[in-house]
Amino acid sequence: MLYRRTSTIILLFSLHFSGFAKTLNIGSIHRIKTIKDAIKLAYPGDTLLVEPGLYYEKNLIINKRLTLIGKKFPVITGEKRYEVVSIKANFVSFSVFAVKL
Repeated sequence: MLYRRTSTIILLFSLHFSGFAKTLNIGSIHRIKTIKDAIKLAYPGDTLLVEPGLYYEKNLIINKRLTLIGKKFPVITGEKRYEVVSIKANFVSFSVFAVKL
């Protein structure tokens, strides 16, 4: 009985970290409204799909392996006061965005 319970726990743990990446949708029509919130919620390997629009993000820090894809070039702005994006992890893909200081 103990062996079966331990095996189940190990299996569940390994399923969580074994590459079942998910896609998070970001935008005004979705549950997640900001890219910064999506980065906090995401696990390494996830994809963040960002709807078109203007995002006032004030220094996005990407500190885990993620794929960020914009739909129709969403604009990320630092409002001329903030660094816009800092990538602090390996294997980050950041594509189809317009970055505006």
